[in-house]
Amino acid sequence: HSDLAMAAKCLAPNRMIILSDSRMLSSGLLLGFKTFCMAAFNMVPDTMREIYDYMKTGKMNLAKREQKLLNSSIREHMTRQKKGSWVKAMKQWFNEEMKKPQNGTIFSAGHTRKLR
Repeated sequence: HSDLAMAAKCLAPNRMIILSDSRMLSSGLLLGFKTFCMAAFNMVPDTMREIYDYMKTGKMNLAKREQKLLNSSIREHMTRQKKGSWVKAMKQWFNEEMKKPQNGTIFSAGHTRKLR
């Protein structure tokens, strides 16, 4: 789910709501969400983990700071592409992250394919 207000209305015991918008991680945790499926986990797992840890330990200011950095990074990578090309932007970002020496992998998601 990527509409936080609507998702919050659906929160109930024994109901799983999956938040999918990385820009809402700290807000979702604050509201009590427990399940997330966010593309940015693949690109910046350490940042996502820091936000999670800060929220769980009550360090809201640190979580907010990291969330702002994450949102800025997402905005930077997404605005590189033309409107509607978010898949291409995400794949390029993923590939850039995988090429960094600290990741120690040669894995690549490849280029974006066009369907005809």
